[in-house]
Amino acid sequence: MYRVNIYNKTSANRITASLVNMYIDKNKVLKLILHNGCLQNIDHSNKNSITLIYFKYYYLTIDLYKLINNCTNTISIYEMSSYDIYKKMQYYRKYNINIIEYEQQFWFRWVFAVAPLAFTICALPLGLISNNNNKNIGFITSLCIIMFYYLMLIISINLSEKHYIPTNIALWIPNIIVTIVGIFFLVKLVKT
Repeated sequence: MYRVNIYNKTSANRITASLVNMYIDKNKVLKLILHNGCLQNIDHSNKNSITLIYFKYYYLTIDLYKLINNCTNTISIYEMSSYDIYKKMQYYRKYNINIIEYEQQFWFRWVFAVAPLAFTICALPLGLISNNNNKNIGFITSLCIIMFYYLMLIISINLSEKHYIPTNIALWIPNIIVTIVGIFFLVKLVKT
């Protein structure tokens, strides 16, 4: 391979080489022989300090078994089951790691599963209350409720990301409000 750039995201170290010979040995170890390159190391205590080491040959080995076994997050959060997300949240809580992304994804699944029920509770009385002669009012009212729902959802996501409200409470707020509006209209329908 020609003109290779190897970058480590966690340490921000970089190896560049003009030519790389590589092969895998019988123990499943990837062996790289880099030619005419540079090793760049950034000192994290002083961001302006960079160490450059130029080389003619650089030997690098990567144990593929260890690499695969160390990849704990090989699937994205969207591919994980709710149970896997819950287990990951418990694990991260033990070590005080920020879990807001996992909490949001976990609760999104429950909130969006219940949202059609909340919209149904709200839509039934609105459909019966609206005048049969003017169907546009029902359509416009439905659009307003949906826009209000998503506005409340965005606000609640932001509030949970900034830790003003716990995620498990914040994400339920839009469903609760839409359900309360639906119950209000249902009571109004029953009284008439």
